[in-house]
Amino acid sequence: IDMFLKRLKKNNIKIAVASNKLENLTKIVIKKSKLSKYFKVICGGNTFKHKKPHPGMLNALIKKMKMKKSDCLFIGDSEHDYEAALNSKVDFLLKLNGFTRKPKSYFKCKKFLNYKSLLKNISI
Repeated sequence: IDMFLKRLKKNNIKIAVASNKLENLTKIVIKKSKLSKYFKVICGGNTFKHKKPHPGMLNALIKKMKMKKSDCLFIGDSEHDYEAALNSKVDFLLKLNGFTRKPKSYFKCKKFLNYKSLLKNISI
């Protein structure tokens, strides 16, 4: 994931984290993973009024980042992520082998297995 995030940052792409875990715990995990430098915003389930899959979390995050939904891509690994993107009307990409119990057929979106393969298939 480090190579993927490094490439996005190098290309001036804004990156954020939207987790349903508490914000302070999310920040601790990201800091221990040495990935904090890549993220413009890190939010948790208690940062905004609503959590995923409610659209409020992504809508508030997009507003905080001063972006338009049409310029966003939400990458997630669960049905809550997918449903939040649908509810917010934001493009979504599913990371397979994540935290979902739903079958792949449930997700009507593009999917990828690992960040290395994703890097080969994106044009940034």
